[in-house]
Amino acid sequence: MTIILPSFAFLAGACWASFWITIGTRTAKRTENDSPYSHCQHCRHRLMPVQLLPVIGWLLQKGRCCYCHQPIDPFSTIFEIWTGWLFAANIDKDARQFLIIIWVAASLLTMSSTDHADGWISPVLAIPLIMIPFAIFPNYLLGPWQRLFITALLLIIGPWSRSLGMGDVLFIAILFLFSGLQLSATVVLIAAAGALLEFLLTKRSFNEPLPFVPWLSFGTMIILSLN
Repeated sequence: MTIILPSFAFLAGACWASFWITIGTRTAKRTENDSPYSHCQHCRHRLMPVQLLPVIGWLLQKGRCCYCHQPIDPFSTIFEIWTGWLFAANIDKDARQFLIIIWVAASLLTMSSTDHADGWISPVLAIPLIMIPFAIFPNYLLGPWQRLFITALLLIIGPWSRSLGMGDVLFIAILFLFSGLQLSATVVLIAAAGALLEFLLTKRSFNEPLPFVPWLSFGTMIILSLN
């Protein structure tokens, strides 16, 4: 019985991730000729229902399209696994906290998808980040006026940064303002380590832009899972 509930929560989380990633990706790449059906991004072949199953579909195809044999971007699968773990790790939270985590997860997934697909996020999607303190109990190392001042500096300086986009700065600023220094610094540290790892594994040039919001979302999910 103890395994059934977390397993169900994992499956629900994976499906939740798949849904919002699809919404975000289609919003970012919407064109007049887009098919209403899911298809391979390389050969445009319509995918069968079994190929759309979260995590399982990617594994059954061994990470490659079974029609054109091109590699399938593991972005969705990684977030499906991680969101599944997030749901399973928080299944013992009370209903209010769990609903907040579900809401925040939807925001993180959609922002990550639009940033990954087209390099932008909607500021509206960052609003649910203010609810994180109601799901966990962050340690505030600075007073409210100090946090507000530093947040204003981030938003003012951010547009002149060549390393961070405005969406990245907005994400960090909201996280810092409402969740405090310790949590936001930990999220940024995890995100930076993940981004560096991606640079090394993909042999990407350091001058080449890399979507950072997916890594910030990844770090936030880790914190939510561990708390």
